[in-house]
Amino acid sequence: MLLQSYRFRLKTAPETFIQQNNNISNSNTLLIYFKGEQGLTQTLFIPLNKLNEDIYENKFELVDVGNLSLAHVKLDGNNIRWKLNWIELERNNVDGEKFIFKPFETVKGNGFINLRDVILNTGRSLLDSSTICASDLLADPRTLSRRVDRIFPINRWLDSNRNQKLDIFIKEGPAQFAPIYTIIIRTGTISSCLQANIRLALIGDGASTIPFDLNSNSNLIQCTTKNLFQSGSKDLFYLSSFESVDIGQLFHLQIQCNSHDKLPYYCESIEIINNLTDEKYFFLVNHWFGPNLEQKISVPVIDRNKESNIFTISIKTTDISNFNGQNIIYIHINFTNGKSYEEALSSSETHQIPFQKDNIDFFLVVIDNISDNEISNVKICFVNKSIENTTQVQWNCSWIEIRDIFYQRNYW
Repeated sequence: MLLQSYRFRLKTAPETFIQQNNNISNSNTLLIYFKGEQGLTQTLFIPLNKLNEDIYENKFELVDVGNLSLAHVKLDGNNIRWKLNWIELERNNVDGEKFIFKPFETVKGNGFINLRDVILNTGRSLLDSSTICASDLLADPRTLSRRVDRIFPINRWLDSNRNQKLDIFIKEGPAQFAPIYTIIIRTGTISSCLQANIRLALIGDGASTIPFDLNSNSNLIQCTTKNLFQSGSKDLFYLSSFESVDIGQLFHLQIQCNSHDKLPYYCESIEIINNLTDEKYFFLVNHWFGPNLEQKISVPVIDRNKESNIFTISIKTTDISNFNGQNIIYIHINFTNGKSYEEALSSSETHQIPFQKDNIDFFLVVIDNISDNEISNVKICFVNKSIENTTQVQWNCSWIEIRDIFYQRNYW
């Protein structure tokens, strides 16, 4: 087993020490190991009480695992929050190869790149140079250091009570984190728009992201679906660290949607998963976007264990013998926990007169005391309430869909 000598350097963010209140014990440590093409290195144990606002530096002999592909960082402690600015690992060989995990600076609270600070950190000589401009520095991170092959951002909080682990991937060219957020957008089956463009901004208790375009499908926002936001679709997006900052607990979402084909788009819900903490945030959108409709809204996070359940009911009418009557559908829903619910469906969100030929009528109902229980059976009754109609009305129904928005269940 070959060993390789490395010089290890680490920078802790100054704001870390403002929050600790001198509660760092000898047992609080950072555990760091690296993954290469031939396996894993042994773990480095860095005591937190050895770290301060200065750069921590040490020399280690690690198992030679070839070219590194990942760094794993874990915070081992109790009631500790620790923010890393960057980690540098330099191989002691002829070439002096360096692997640096280093951030671009950000303005507090909004995630914009502070271009001036980045440039000043590389030296005023570069700032004043006539041959190097600011866009060159950002486009090619390698210009930040003439001896560094790669630069990788960290600039993240580790919290022993929540997100105590961090994986940073090493790639040729621009750096990439493992996706910080997975975003799941569910489009309602009644949506008719085929060309929706959606921008989101995540708002937390510590900061917020700038609005980002989900349709971009770049290295920063990745999606495996080609035709986005189609009727009844579930679209997954993976948001990298370059588009997000450490926003803390997510509690609000801003959504802006433009309908390029001028048809109405209906967003049912959005779910966001923090891949570092495995925390899930659910947002009930239930909103139509499009021409002459509100195109930008703010939605709060919902605790599905405490709120009333939201169900949508879609009904497709094949034919009806009398389209001028006052038609109502009574629906009776039984749940596996023994609860039941009755509702008279008469005010459709999609049509002024419900239950007309070839129409799909959409209804939203709120049901209490259901929690995470499935529907066991459903009974429906069609009633014509018109006092002028003395003849029997025949109503032909193609299908009925009931959707549990909170727990993403469909019933037909």
